[in-house]
Amino acid sequence: MLAKTVGPEETDWDAILPKVMMAYRAATHASTGQSPYRVMFGRHCRMPEDTTSHMAGYRRTAKQYIENLGRVLDQINEAVKGRLSKDVARQKRYHDLVVKPQHFKVGDSVFLSTPCVRPGCKYKFHKPWTAPYVIVDQLSPVVFRIRHIMRTGIILAVHVDRLKKCPAGIRLPQRRPTRKPTTTAFQNGLANQWMQPYGGAATYPCPTPRMVLFDPTETPLVERPAPDRNCQLSTLRPRRLTRPPARVRDYVTDG
Repeated sequence: MLAKTVGPEETDWDAILPKVMMAYRAATHASTGQSPYRVMFGRHCRMPEDTTSHMAGYRRTAKQYIENLGRVLDQINEAVKGRLSKDVARQKRYHDLVVKPQHFKVGDSVFLSTPCVRPGCKYKFHKPWTAPYVIVDQLSPVVFRIRHIMRTGIILAVHVDRLKKCPAGIRLPQRRPTRKPTTTAFQNGLANQWMQPYGGAATYPCPTPRMVLFDPTETPLVERPAPDRNCQLSTLRPRRLTRPPARVRDYVTDG
């Protein structure tokens, strides 16, 4: 409605918007059979031409007005419910004429329909079907839980209409297995040492790696002497030197 009434320059839409909204709220909708204004307030919207015609009003007390308004709203509510149930059946009948039934099972590889374009992307280059996903669970006859093959943390519950089977000849990417890094005995010793609580003057056993030097001039192998088994932690991890702030240098403290 706004596109039909906006000017050629398309700059006066904000001035036309209140008039378009009034026309929309006063018009009768096909699904409900009522206008949104009448469903909300229990009476028809007063249009600008109604101000020129002198309509006879009814004098009612506040109690009579409330009782009449409640009765009218109940009647409108029942009429809207009956009209909506018939409209839902009609829309379902039209939907079933063109729908193609699909059958999925747990473990099938599927494509996911994503018609929405992300902010900053162009509709021309948008791909409506994203993959690969695998079905991990069936929540209902028409709702499935799927998981991304590469990013296992992405798990979605989607309707069957948004799914499409992957062709049999397509090659899906496989997730690479992750290997845990191997640690040497020296690294394990350092880890155990630094995991100890910091206690100032307390001594902890330091690791003693066996380091061998190789001389290419055919000299015999020389093994370094092992360091002291008990070394101060402060030599490996010095403390921070704390200094008082400049604003308290003139203060005299006791002790």
